[in-house]
Amino acid sequence: MGKKAGSIVLGLIVVGGFFGYMFYSKSEANKEAKAAIMSWEVDAKEYKANKDSFDSLVEEAHPGAFEASYSMGSRRRSAKFDVVKYGDLAFGTMKAKAEKDGKPEIAKSIQVTWDEFKKQQADQAAGAK
Repeated sequence: MGKKAGSIVLGLIVVGGFFGYMFYSKSEANKEAKAAIMSWEVDAKEYKANKDSFDSLVEEAHPGAFEASYSMGSRRRSAKFDVVKYGDLAFGTMKAKAEKDGKPEIAKSIQVTWDEFKKQQADQAAGAK
């Protein structure tokens, strides 16, 4: 193999590694976001009595909320996860689904948890300034 072919192979390996790392990072962020939303829901007032409903709501809301809130970035721009957008989409979807399913006590509990989440994010943003 000549120098040129070797350089091309090395370049492909580097590019492949870069894209592999980007997808690995997205996968890890996905797992972390889902674990975080689950931990918020476990603290919800109605969780123990309605665990299966809450877990089902998270399973339904998480994928769309994560995809809308995560940007893979590029060579010059790092990946970005918008936690506020994710929280708004995930909690909003869960609350709407609970209301649609005729479970107002769960919808109310999600609203309380969502409000706490928003307050925490606002406090963190204020502290960062």
